[in-house]
Amino acid sequence: MKRVVLFVAAVLLAVGAYAQPPAMVISCDQWEPYQTVDNNGVVSGFSTQIVRQVLEQLNVPIKSLRVYPWKRAMNTIKEGRSHALFSANFTRERTEFARYPEEPLVISSWVLWVKKGSGNTFDAMEDLKGKTVGVVRGYSYTREFWDFVKANNAYEVAASDEINFKKLHGDRFEYVAAERGNGFHLLNKLGFANIVPLEDHPIKSDGLYIMFNRDKVSGEFVAKFSSELKQFKQQPEYEKLVEEYFSF
Repeated sequence: MKRVVLFVAAVLLAVGAYAQPPAMVISCDQWEPYQTVDNNGVVSGFSTQIVRQVLEQLNVPIKSLRVYPWKRAMNTIKEGRSHALFSANFTRERTEFARYPEEPLVISSWVLWVKKGSGNTFDAMEDLKGKTVGVVRGYSYTREFWDFVKANNAYEVAASDEINFKKLHGDRFEYVAAERGNGFHLLNKLGFANIVPLEDHPIKSDGLYIMFNRDKVSGEFVAKFSSELKQFKQQPEYEKLVEEYFSF
């Protein structure tokens, strides 16, 4: 009988924790147009608005939303200093410390970018031999891409995509690997009309997710978030956000 009582109590506690999740501490990086920070430190952007909307519909308040460089942001969730992080690609390694919803915030493509008139193309990895690709520290890309550029010493690491585009503009290397939406927004901001994406052969097409710390957020809540997100993506509000941020 005692075991039954303890089991029921544990179930009730789990249900209670799910029904009233704590106010969340959330991390992200500055990654336009998904996460942007204005001069007053207010975080907005495509992913930010979706996360706020879905959590609001679940009656879960945000205690804080902090912006860090990507690798530091990832460390906050890995070390349990935040409940969640967005916008992240799925990797099996991250599931050791994080839970992913089934539903992504959006599906995005990652492509290589070059200067107009450079003659640099990309149909296969072999095209990168003897060249250098700008990449960002801590980004996942793909195993095939990483294996190739590391084996051929064909990459240079920076702290952000913006730094990489500036280096490409200054002829410091031949390619930048960057997500399509982020790349267009950065180039508009920087005024670099001479840099273009090679969209015929993307490095990958992948989901951008919010990920939750395993020790702080239950699987039940993550499933509920995923369901609510899926419903939100069927609403006109989601389409309006897509039009607002991705009308290139």
